[in-house]
Amino acid sequence: MSKFYRHLALSLLTVGTLSATAANYKSLLIHLQDDTQVTVNLTEEFKATFTDTDLHIEGVAETIDVPREKIASFEFDNEISSVDAITADPVQQDGYLAFCGLPAGTAVQVFRTDGVCLATYAAEGDWRLDLSTLPKGVCIVSVNGMSYKINVK
Repeated sequence: MSKFYRHLALSLLTVGTLSATAANYKSLLIHLQDDTQVTVNLTEEFKATFTDTDLHIEGVAETIDVPREKIASFEFDNEISSVDAITADPVQQDGYLAFCGLPAGTAVQVFRTDGVCLATYAAEGDWRLDLSTLPKGVCIVSVNGMSYKINVK
């Protein structure tokens, strides 16, 4: 079966599954091929559709578009995602977020509060993330299994 037809079949199956079972769950986890995920808190207005290139989600805090080619799988969860559960770590200084002694091949990922990945960096050793490249407001930075809630001003 060609890649196009597999995506089409997955799209049709997923849309049917999303609409049929979303009422029983509180959030949708979209697992991406880079081992990250997008978490969407479900609402009564939740609507997921596929375009030629993206999974388009409306009826949530902010409209979300996830490139179809990056999606690995979907999963529903009974928990609501809460950014408030993540504690901030005081490593923010002089417009940078500083890390020390990162092992080679470390991935540093920056997410919006709705779970959409804004950027992924390869880092090692002493490394700094320039906060001026990020949108103003709260972002989540994930590195080596730790998440940091930061306020970009």
